[in-house]
Amino acid sequence: MNKKEFLKGITFLGMTFNKEFEAEQVGVWYEYFKDENIETFKRAIKNLGLINKFLPSISEIKKEIAKLENPLLTLRAEDEWEEVLKAIRKYGYYKQEEAFNSLKEITQNAVRNLGWYRLCSSENIQWEKKEFITIFNSKVDGAREDYLLDYNSENLLKKINKNLLEEVKK
Repeated sequence: MNKKEFLKGITFLGMTFNKEFEAEQVGVWYEYFKDENIETFKRAIKNLGLINKFLPSISEIKKEIAKLENPLLTLRAEDEWEEVLKAIRKYGYYKQEEAFNSLKEITQNAVRNLGWYRLCSSENIQWEKKEFITIFNSKVDGAREDYLLDYNSENLLKKINKNLLEEVKK
């Protein structure tokens, strides 16, 4: 986003949280958000305005932007467990492939860790749910970290390339 768009976004942020930004603060914040899409930036601010009482930090806004850009980061283990139970009821013990095709990839991975046949024949489904949630959340956390690392690496490469182009022009 350009500086004019960012000023509109930061003004919206300030109005949402009753905060006035000084020129120096705006400059610092712009450095963190200049590579973001303005629409995603505004949506992140709106979302945080609904749940935060106080001005969010730069990292909180970045995390919200990441969630908006990658829906995988917003999956809830409890919701995915319900999908697993539906697949068990619909496909049962013998139709593992069809069941896996009905699940998201990250959910499939968590189920593979537990074992499809184990889930289908379990006598203590509450224990299996607990295990699934633990595994699923660790997989989502790993995916979130991978996404943020890729995202930060991509932005770093853009900055390096931009600096190289500026050096060549000199």
